[in-house]
Amino acid sequence: DAGVDVLMDFRPRAAVGYETMLEDGSYPEPDSREAFMNKGNRADLDKRYYDGVRDLCASVGGDAAPAGSLADLKKQAASPVAVDARLPADDASVAKAAALYEPAVDAFLGWCAD
Repeated sequence: DAGVDVLMDFRPRAAVGYETMLEDGSYPEPDSREAFMNKGNRADLDKRYYDGVRDLCASVGGDAAPAGSLADLKKQAASPVAVDARLPADDASVAKAAALYEPAVDAFLGWCAD
């Protein structure tokens, strides 16, 4: 089962309840003060950090990677823009995967400067 596996994630900078994300990508309605604060903090992080990399992550394409790679990690610490995909085994896929990482690193380094 040959392919180019792309695993890219932008780890959360704070514990704001990303692990409660539902299958459709939404979050449950807040039912406590902590959940309400998490909702606001997620919105702030999305605006400040994740919105800028959403299109990059969405551009990967490919099929879902084999089960087990990001599935367990997502339950623990994955960001809302995590990528876990398998691209075809060809030179174009290798080039695409390599091209994804440069802007990803630039985005991350920019966040570190904040």
